[in-house]
Amino acid sequence: AVTGRPVAKPVARPKVFDVAYHPTRNVLASVARGSGTIAFHASDGSSLPPLETTFDDIWQIAFSQTGKLAVCGHTDSVPRLEIWNVDNRDLVCAYRDSELGKGGNLCLAFSPDGGRIALAAGWENILKHKSQPCDIKIIDSSTGNPLRSLQGHTGGVNCVTFNSAGTMLASSSGDKCIKLWDAHSGAPLRTLTGHGETVRVVAFSPDGSRLASCS
Repeated sequence: AVTGRPVAKPVARPKVFDVAYHPTRNVLASVARGSGTIAFHASDGSSLPPLETTFDDIWQIAFSQTGKLAVCGHTDSVPRLEIWNVDNRDLVCAYRDSELGKGGNLCLAFSPDGGRIALAAGWENILKHKSQPCDIKIIDSSTGNPLRSLQGHTGGVNCVTFNSAGTMLASSSGDKCIKLWDAHSGAPLRTLTGHGETVRVVAFSPDGSRLASCS
């Protein structure tokens, strides 16, 4: 990241949809269309033993901050998640939600303590500038039980993220807005406007005092 020069051989895997670094190990995970395997790659690009999920497709992956848990999922028919213990390769729980948007982007985020997962799955037609409304769900990462449903966006949700304290959740959407939520109660706190297009990504600063977004 300092020099911009490649430090490992490229990972040869077709149709990769998402990648994530393990937070405590120098290991990269990748997921791909047409594969239910979470592939792990060492720092030199070599392959490590994979994790076989029950999916045929995986669109996104995220690790908890301790690296003990990984969540992966897709939205082919209805949004489905699996939460795995990375150390012993056990399936912790699964989640399925027919109420969320299907067939579109899936966004996932662990709370800092690893106890909750925020997710949203919203469809968007960029060419026609049409977007389907989408709720945000917060679930228990140990059981898969739903805890909160956050309603308010009028377009598909593209990104969800917790602040470092785990007290606030930010979401960005096809409705050109960013919303801030109380991460425990699910209550809406504030709506931020100003973007002229779909807001793709939103991120908190490490101390939680600032928010960056792009469209």
